[in-house]
Amino acid sequence: MTKLMMMAAATVLSLTSIAHADDQVRMRLDRDVLTTQEGVESVYGALERQAKAACRDAGLAGRVREARRACQAALMDEFIEAIDHPKLAAFHGETIRLAG
Repeated sequence: MTKLMMMAAATVLSLTSIAHADDQVRMRLDRDVLTTQEGVESVYGALERQAKAACRDAGLAGRVREARRACQAALMDEFIEAIDHPKLAAFHGETIRLAG
């Protein structure tokens, strides 16, 4: 999966998003990978891992699990919006629908 994310290609998106406080998440994405369902799922999995890592310290007091989930969901929404790819957006929407 990581190999798919790091492939060199003509069209590369550099993604920066605010996780919480002053933290930033950066990753390079080969948009050509998003042409296949396998690529979409691979990229989505990598984004989920980035969101989980970025939100690890969210909500240290009180409702930790809820705060982390809210942080991860918000960050995933930001990722999907920033990447702006129809297949990835559709997969994200379906993932949310099935989880809810």
